[in-house]
Amino acid sequence: MEPIDFDDDRKDIMRVFLQEAHQHIPEDAGPNPEFSEAIGLVKSAVAFEALLNEMSIPDNPNPNDWHKREAFCARYQRLFNENAEAFAPYVAALSEELSECPLLSMDTSRSRQPLQIEHTEDLQEVIEVVYRVRSNLVHGSKALSSFRNKTLIGNSFRFLCILMEIILQEEHIIAARGNLQTRR
Repeated sequence: MEPIDFDDDRKDIMRVFLQEAHQHIPEDAGPNPEFSEAIGLVKSAVAFEALLNEMSIPDNPNPNDWHKREAFCARYQRLFNENAEAFAPYVAALSEELSECPLLSMDTSRSRQPLQIEHTEDLQEVIEVVYRVRSNLVHGSKALSSFRNKTLIGNSFRFLCILMEIILQEEHIIAARGNLQTRR
């Protein structure tokens, strides 16, 4: 895997936001875990998007967000596979929740297909769901009052936080810690 040449500011953004996201894991979250998980998802997503913005795509000097997510998934599918056990409970919970009622886009300005996770071993499918959950939370009218939304947000947060920790270790941006992967 060709190393990404991250600038120091981008590395700091990824480190700081991932570290802050860790503070929102439910057993550390205080009296309102659903709010804490939502904040943790947003902070994890900032680290994720900082990494995405460093992705270069050959023959595409101006990639859109979807192209960046696709390149991200191609680059890190191996890490996802190698750490499948760490992700399994969160991916399974997301897949199960979406099996009967797919995830709609709350962005009414665009027509987007509802999402499900049909192949739990496909990082691209999982990332698209997690990204949609984040987008619905930040840009849509996703409320924290329903069990479904709490399930989607909590499992998306845990998944993305673990994924980013593994990736940032792989990219030598953070030191190996190993503590988050065993926490639920």
